[in-house]
Amino acid sequence: FVWGGDLLYRWNGEGEEDYRFGDVLKLAFDVEYVAFPREYTRPGNEVFVLLEGALVHRFDDELTGASFPTGGRELLLAPGIQYIATDRMLLSLSFQFPVWSDLDAAALESDWNVLAEIRYAF
Repeated sequence: FVWGGDLLYRWNGEGEEDYRFGDVLKLAFDVEYVAFPREYTRPGNEVFVLLEGALVHRFDDELTGASFPTGGRELLLAPGIQYIATDRMLLSLSFQFPVWSDLDAAALESDWNVLAEIRYAF
């Protein structure tokens, strides 16, 4: 098993015409399992199944100091698959969807996302 996580706080400054998007607090995690090869001898040519997740809290937006009910909390999960072709190249595909939300009246609700990733280390 491989696992990890991170904590992010994004502070948003004031934009045009005194509009300020709400700050974002995010706790993310990642759990991976080596599916193939069954006998792990060296890096490269591996297939992982993974589950990524994020608990996101969005604060309300503001306009000239007045707050709008655009905040809330969501829990997002993203099961996926990852292929490490070589010790320098990684391919990944996952499907992210909300499993729980507690959003304010004017908040934008997450729907679903397809997450694709290609990494190459030079």
